[in-house]
Amino acid sequence: MRFVKYQQLNDRLIKDPSVSVEANGHVILGTTYALKVPTGTSAQRPEFPENGQIRYNTDTNEMEVYVNNAWEINRTDRPAIITVQNLGAGDAVEQEFGPLSPVPASAANILVLVENVVQIAGINYTMIQTGSDYFLRFDSAVPLGKDVVVIHGFD
Repeated sequence: MRFVKYQQLNDRLIKDPSVSVEANGHVILGTTYALKVPTGTSAQRPEFPENGQIRYNTDTNEMEVYVNNAWEINRTDRPAIITVQNLGAGDAVEQEFGPLSPVPASAANILVLVENVVQIAGINYTMIQTGSDYFLRFDSAVPLGKDVVVIHGFD
């Protein structure tokens, strides 16, 4: 009578709890261990990658997966830091408010409110750059006493 035992990868120990291979080919990691994936910069990616490969990119500090013949960042549901910035009240003359901090990736990645009324990027306002700072430019002057509030963290 034959029996099936775990195939272990460490031939120096009688019982190695860190890694074993079951008869069906499943690789089992011990409960107190973790899988170490390959790491490197973007320039150190494999010369001939194959779909399904996974690695940690030290340039971007992100896990990346080779999918459909391209490297993609493997995103997780990390909580975003939401920032509420009050840019001041309108004076019925001024159309530019800022600077924005943090700087969003685009005007569509922020929520802009004028006295609790949502403004639409590209219609009610645009994001402009002056030197190293970014500002909001409204299509018309913000009414007197109406606060301009920007909510960041949607990038």
